[in-house]
Amino acid sequence: MGFANLQTLENRLSSLKSNLSSYNTQLDKQRRRKENIESIIKEMKRICSNRTDDVNTHFNKMINNYEDAAKGVASTSTLLSTTTTDKEKDISEDDSMSNALSQLQSELNDVCRKIGELEGEIQVCKSQISTCESSIRSEKRNIAQDYQRQFNSAQARVNTADAACKADPTNVQLKQEFDRACRARDSARITYNKYKGWL
Repeated sequence: MGFANLQTLENRLSSLKSNLSSYNTQLDKQRRRKENIESIIKEMKRICSNRTDDVNTHFNKMINNYEDAAKGVASTSTLLSTTTTDKEKDISEDDSMSNALSQLQSELNDVCRKIGELEGEIQVCKSQISTCESSIRSEKRNIAQDYQRQFNSAQARVNTADAACKADPTNVQLKQEFDRACRARDSARITYNKYKGWL
């Protein structure tokens, strides 16, 4: 209880906010990576699909031209067979492209996992911040209430001393006690006014 506990809570809040900022920075980084990887995968598929179609269109045209121009030539069938075999493969049939795509997809899955973990950490951290802020408000209110009680007690002592003075106005000791009570009350009021905004 008191200022020591309040300081501990405020230090914890500062640490939690620092963690939240770090999580958000990491999340932004992973989201950008996700967008970049998705863009690469999309572009690979688009380019490979378009280029495969373009190249194979030329292959087919060449094969047709060979068939028309070289009918009866013995070596033509071998040439046509080789040309047909060497047609550009689809991305799923090309080992190198397929492996690259698989690695990119694996990286994308890893990034998505990290994003999920960070989003979870952020939610936990936000909840902890909310709880800590509530505890700080409660501790501040307790501190202000304590100073309020001290001021009220000091005012009560003033009232008691004042009543005693009025009952025996010539008593110097009672007058001195009244003056001390007023000074203590005024000091308590200053402190209370400083923290009453926490109520």
